[in-house]
Amino acid sequence: MEVLPFFRDAGSASIVVSIVVFITNLRIFWSVRDEFNWKDWIIPVAGLAAGLPIGIYLYGACRTARETVMSGQNAVLKPRLCGETS
Repeated sequence: MEVLPFFRDAGSASIVVSIVVFITNLRIFWSVRDEFNWKDWIIPVAGLAAGLPIGIYLYGACRTARETVMSGQNAVLKPRLCGETS
């Protein structure tokens, strides 16, 4: 997500990422649906349902060019600083 705004505006980048994340989450949920216990997950799922649209709106409303560059740098440097290698 941090790199996509360099190629698209923040609003459409958020939409693209949200669709991909939603599809990915549905596939993961479908694979574990038999073992899924809704009573344990109802609060986190409700928070996700409420927080995702709010986060997308705030991401699009509060972005500046400087924040876009900083989040892109974070995407590149974070794995290196945390010791993750690829």
